[in-house]
Amino acid sequence: MTQKQTPRVIALIDLSDLRLQLKRVGGAVGHDLATVVRQLEAGLGRVDAAWSEARLSLGAVYVYSPLEADRPLGDGHMVFRKCGADDGGECSACGKACTHCRASVKDPGRRGHDNPMAVDLFTLAREHAYDWAVVVSTDTWLIPVVKYLQSHGRKIIHGCVPPIAQDLTKECWASIDLGARGSGSWGRRSG
Repeated sequence: MTQKQTPRVIALIDLSDLRLQLKRVGGAVGHDLATVVRQLEAGLGRVDAAWSEARLSLGAVYVYSPLEADRPLGDGHMVFRKCGADDGGECSACGKACTHCRASVKDPGRRGHDNPMAVDLFTLAREHAYDWAVVVSTDTWLIPVVKYLQSHGRKIIHGCVPPIAQDLTKECWASIDLGARGSGSWGRRSG
């Protein structure tokens, strides 16, 4: 990416995780992700002074959720990725993939390279599909992925609800506070 070329930006949103983060701080997010996307886009121009006057927008938004009901409707730049509980996870009660108690399904195997968000970050980087990626997740297993991608020229921005997942926020190039009222606050690591 040259200095004058507008960065290509994508977002990867763990919807279940985002809902839990917002619930912890007294907020809520509905099935309409438009508000979250607007909040992320509003924060993009503020994470780098070189782009403060530009209107940066998200090229694609990847939404990760185990629920088919969470599939974004009518927005062509949102890509739904079904993952988690309904994706063959193991039940915490019986230790097998089951259908009797979906609410208690845990999926501890979805970490690191098994995490669909991490896989997409690597795949899309290899395909040169983005320059900046906004990651909305509290999964600290993404830290090595973030470090690797940033050491290879990508800029990773953490969309978060502080103080949740501060370790991930610290490793990212910048952050956008999704718990803030209005358009969200932002922060950028020094150095």
